[in-house]
Amino acid sequence: MKFKLLIKIIVFFCLSVSLNSAWAKEPVYFDGLSFAGDYKDMQYAAPFAASLINDNQKLRDFNQQLRNELKKVDWGDFYLEEQKGNVKSGEALTISISVIEEQYQEEDTGDGSYSISGTVYGQIVVFDFTKKRTISTIPFATSYYDTATEVFKNTRQNIYEILYFDQTKKINVINEFVRKFPEINFKRPFHNWNIQVRDVTNLEKAKKTINKYGASEQAFKSRVANQFSTALSDKFQIPILPYSSGGQAVKSMALCFSSTKVLQLELPMPNFYIDLTVRGFKKKTVKETQRRIFVSYISAMGIAIGNRNFKQELFSEKAQVGLYHEFSKKLKVNDWNELKNSLTLLTEQVTEQLANPNKKFFKTNMFSKNSFSQFKKNTAKLEKKVFSKLR
Repeated sequence: MKFKLLIKIIVFFCLSVSLNSAWAKEPVYFDGLSFAGDYKDMQYAAPFAASLINDNQKLRDFNQQLRNELKKVDWGDFYLEEQKGNVKSGEALTISISVIEEQYQEEDTGDGSYSISGTVYGQIVVFDFTKKRTISTIPFATSYYDTATEVFKNTRQNIYEILYFDQTKKINVINEFVRKFPEINFKRPFHNWNIQVRDVTNLEKAKKTINKYGASEQAFKSRVANQFSTALSDKFQIPILPYSSGGQAVKSMALCFSSTKVLQLELPMPNFYIDLTVRGFKKKTVKETQRRIFVSYISAMGIAIGNRNFKQELFSEKAQVGLYHEFSKKLKVNDWNELKNSLTLLTEQVTEQLANPNKKFFKTNMFSKNSFSQFKKNTAKLEKKVFSKLR
């Protein structure tokens, strides 16, 4: 009799602990797809995302697809709340996938086919709906590449349908959201350590190239900042605040969910800064034959990272890289696209060096006043004094 009573007590205790644990979990409300900016800028910066946000049925389809995937992930001490948030009770932790920019390229390869690519830059945004405060922003980027013998009016549309809806290729924005999800720290306090691309400067040589191809200098700066933020976040698994143009820390960011719903969210002040300097571009012909041409598209950039609070620069280096291509002389190459692709490659390689310094790359591609040994020490110092504090 005593044994049966003991078993009942143990079972009751286990059930109580289990229920209390479940009840103790905090809800996170899902706000779906948004655009990182004002409604008036959305159509230009992210036309496909704009078409979803302006179409209630397509927006519901996308949000439901994302919601289904979020149900499968491990939420730890939190859970995905299906109902609308009860903001009066303080249950206002909310998550959104926010698109920053879309980029599209199509190029005649000269051999009867076209090279096509689309890229989406975005961020996972966690915010407190009640206080209208940003808790965490984790940037991401994903691209899809394809070839076609002919380009049609709907080719661009089809590329972005894949990037937003087709999960089979494991490269769409929902796949990327799920991949980056484990990096979210829902318990992150508002006044935690933060880092931000503070400024992007185009030197005169870079400006000449940008103007030569009729590109917007401000749009180009945003591209550079987004690329670097995404690469750095991915390599070190850290949140990064949205880019602030003009070197000033912005105090808020806009999230656009529709023409009538735009939230202004307070941003924390960054403790650390990243300053990027695009030093210039160059197209260099390496070799020519009667029918072929071998070209290197070169880009150069400077990177500085420092402590904003103490106005202390912790790291400063310059690097360049060449993107090598072989083309048919009959091909009309879009040189501006290739120069931008070179800068993308440089961004990826520089962030790799911050994590895993390579002596060969250092000697070949970097213009440093330091020895390789000192460079390694400086990157280790960044991990200790900056990146480790951000996680």
